[in-house]
Amino acid sequence: MTEMTSTPLPIWVRLRRGMEPRKVRIAIYSNLESHDRASPRRVLGAFTAALDARLFGGARASEEEVSEVRMPHHGLSAVVWTGTLSRTAPCDLCVVAHMVKASVPAACGLEIVEQHPNERALLVRALGPDPEATLLDVDWAISFDPHGSPGISLRFAEPPARAVVLRFEQLVRAWAEMVSLGAYPLLDGRSSRARFSGTELRREACLFAGFDRIRCGHSAFEALFSALNDLHREAPITRVDVACGAEEGTMRAPGVAA
Repeated sequence: MTEMTSTPLPIWVRLRRGMEPRKVRIAIYSNLESHDRASPRRVLGAFTAALDARLFGGARASEEEVSEVRMPHHGLSAVVWTGTLSRTAPCDLCVVAHMVKASVPAACGLEIVEQHPNERALLVRALGPDPEATLLDVDWAISFDPHGSPGISLRFAEPPARAVVLRFEQLVRAWAEMVSLGAYPLLDGRSSRARFSGTELRREACLFAGFDRIRCGHSAFEALFSALNDLHREAPITRVDVACGAEEGTMRAPGVAA
């Protein structure tokens, strides 16, 4: 996927502060002349799949709807997602802005607005990352190899049931799609990238997710470990090994031993 230029994307944000359930409207705008509806829909679909996979600390979406709106008087069209999010913070929605900037070339604007009866409560006017780590501790060991063949390996206390294998594949596929669309940029501003190749049961109690490449910032690993921590409650994990295949510039996850 070609890297986009650094032209600033106008972003309109109106959200309440804090970790709250909220009904949100996300609109990705483009000029009427643009015929690209697939890229915005892919970004919004990735966001929904990530919520389903618990990449946002257990936050979920309900009453989701995607529609297309034409505004000929303004020369614009929009792909619009509306839905009710369970407990989420404004910083959780940064990933949408990152994906639009990296993967929707025709986008000329982004709107993320909470639908709330008291507009005076919508004090958040810009998106920014959470300044604190969102996953401080886990019950399983982690190793991080920046040079090994790219992949994620999970060791379980007992052989995982079929449902656990399917859940792991779902969450890794959702995570990889987010990374591939640029949801977790590096500190130098480059977009995150990943190419997922599939999962396999390598040993009796070990699952492996293979990648052709992984390049991402710290926040990608926090999202991944958050989802795995949720899986751990269902099937205890003893160790997670992450390798990035020596992708230049990939950030090392906070608190993860090399």
